[in-house]
Amino acid sequence: MSRSIENSHKAGITTLTEYEAAALRTANEKILPFAESMGIYAMGLSGEAGEVIDLLKKNVGHKHDLDKAKLVKEIGDVFWYLAVLGNRLGFPITANPDLNSDELDSLYDQLKAFDLDMPAGPRKTILLCLRLSKCVGQVADYLENYIDTNTVELGPPLHTVLLYLTLIAHDQKVLLSEVAEVNYQKLLQRYPNGFNPKDSINRTVET
Repeated sequence: MSRSIENSHKAGITTLTEYEAAALRTANEKILPFAESMGIYAMGLSGEAGEVIDLLKKNVGHKHDLDKAKLVKEIGDVFWYLAVLGNRLGFPITANPDLNSDELDSLYDQLKAFDLDMPAGPRKTILLCLRLSKCVGQVADYLENYIDTNTVELGPPLHTVLLYLTLIAHDQKVLLSEVAEVNYQKLLQRYPNGFNPKDSINRTVET
């Protein structure tokens, strides 16, 4: 574990920069060629964003109790794919043009201009989820083009996924610092020495 990650863990992960450093130690592109690996990450991003949306759909549409702990976990998994994709493709989430700081729990305050002008409730939740889904689809379109043509313009859609994920978290009263720390702790248990294929195949930590 790097010194910077050790220090961020002791204090709790509070910034995008700290989270990105923690996430990257468990990234792996050694099994497939680079472009295909990025496609796998895009598939993971789509799947995990779908898990977030499905939890909220069951809460809003079927009146299930919202499992906040599971929501925190699923948002953290989306964060992981955003951090790794952005870093590998040269559009790091730490360079989001809509943000003046990477302090996790201040992101919402900086994104208020992008929020929907309506109180929290079913309509707002539905619209935020649909917009998140749309943005994730744009990422998939860009990665499809990258695999086909080896050209990529992923900055705007990745940053917009982060934007809507932040708005959803705030709307559900979820702290992004908690999301980052929970995800980091899961990754630390799963890959205490960084990623390796054996631990990935034999892992026992719940996904």
